[in-house]
Amino acid sequence: CKIERDSIDLEAVRDRLYLYGKIIGLGERGIRFVPNRREWPAAWIHPSGALELAAKDCFHDDVVSCIRWLSRTLEVRISSELVDDEEPNPFRD
Repeated sequence: CKIERDSIDLEAVRDRLYLYGKIIGLGERGIRFVPNRREWPAAWIHPSGALELAAKDCFHDDVVSCIRWLSRTLEVRISSELVDDEEPNPFRD
């Protein structure tokens, strides 16, 4: 996945996500977010805007829900081949 933004403020990302799971700092490589919702995948958010999901043993619908939630919570567009949105989201196309 890719966060569609020129730059990523990792401190702002931390501030928006810390109530919803565990945040692990990875220094200059970004942060790892482990959601409180066990059915959702862990996410690595890189300063470049790359978003990696550890989707092993996850259902497709849960991964899509997680991507949509991240998009809304971070107020950014997230492009992904996994998400073929039918529901409106101001941060997606």
